[in-house]
Amino acid sequence: MTRYLVTRVLRESDTASSTWKYLEEGKNENWLARLPRSSAGVQHPIRHILFIHFLGHTIETFLNLPSERKPFGSGPWPCLNPVCERYRERCIQTCEITYRHDIDGRPRGRFSCACGFTYSRIGPDVSDEEHFRASDAKSFGSVWEAALQKLWTDPTMSTRQIADMLGVGLSTVKLNAKRLGLPSGEPLGKTVLSQETPKRRKLEAVEVPEQSTYEEYRKKWLSIMQQNPDDGVNQLRSKVAQVYTWLYGHDSAWLKLHIPTHEKKRARRHSAISYIDWEQRDKDLALEVKTSALRINDDREQPVQVTVSAISNNMGRGPFFLRNLDKLPLTAEMLTQFAETDEAFAIRRVRWLTKCYEQEHICPTRAQFVRRGHFWQPQARWSRVKDAVDNALHILHADIE
Repeated sequence: MTRYLVTRVLRESDTASSTWKYLEEGKNENWLARLPRSSAGVQHPIRHILFIHFLGHTIETFLNLPSERKPFGSGPWPCLNPVCERYRERCIQTCEITYRHDIDGRPRGRFSCACGFTYSRIGPDVSDEEHFRASDAKSFGSVWEAALQKLWTDPTMSTRQIADMLGVGLSTVKLNAKRLGLPSGEPLGKTVLSQETPKRRKLEAVEVPEQSTYEEYRKKWLSIMQQNPDDGVNQLRSKVAQVYTWLYGHDSAWLKLHIPTHEKKRARRHSAISYIDWEQRDKDLALEVKTSALRINDDREQPVQVTVSAISNNMGRGPFFLRNLDKLPLTAEMLTQFAETDEAFAIRRVRWLTKCYEQEHICPTRAQFVRRGHFWQPQARWSRVKDAVDNALHILHADIE
């Protein structure tokens, strides 16, 4: 019996190379794919022996393999907090390892230093140099935050310099400064960007201007605002571009508080509207509406429905007067009088098409008339349109007879 089992297993082992193909394709219907997994079934011991030899071990060396996997090597591991006293020293004794399917089952190690700095990285490590590589900072800790607070209030430090000293990016510095409640914006002593080439920028230190310079530019800006009370920001900027640019770069907080607001613009617009003679404007617009409606209603060309929008476009006036119809009663009445409904427009198209057939000396069938004028739906919806089509066909047939 034992000899039969050995022969059968060896025969199955002859196809081991093709079995890996099944594993790659996700097919698990073979004993080799089921063997490493825990299952309710029991595998024959000879299959375990064959698999151990396939891995390059004997039973003795396989049983002496270390039971604990160490994808990140043996500790201790270094602290990667640039402002910690033990930076890059191997002072972290524990490593939490988790396995996640979203990173192809690769291990993720989590390392925490006594300073509060916690980082993680994806393994496994292939060399000791990777011990000094951090994929993601989970927590910065009190030491790192204290360093950020100290550097942030130092007027000689730029945001870029702070980021370099803390080992993070600019956005991380700003987000954590906001989280810790540090003053927003950047002090005057910090550096600004100056473009050296289209693809490369470098940081240059800028001297803090004198207080008298601030007062001088502020007075110029307030003066131009007083001289042009109705102008907006863009208009003022075009008149004193240099002053605006200087204030925007050196005193932006003050500038934001001393520019024309939307409320002022609306007040100016409403004040302009209040000077309009609405009674005379109403008479003029009512006459324009009537003329425009009659122009659109001209049957000599392809009919166009007389709508409020068509009248407005034909007048060349935009939607301004439509927003003020409460002040234009005559205009509103004229629009109501001349605006066509869909039913009235369909009946007018019937009359227009009847004239076309009379000029062409053609007596169409009902199907031809309805198809050319697109009257299928209108005559089904409104009886007046159907009656108009019937009368038109009666007139056309009577003319032929």
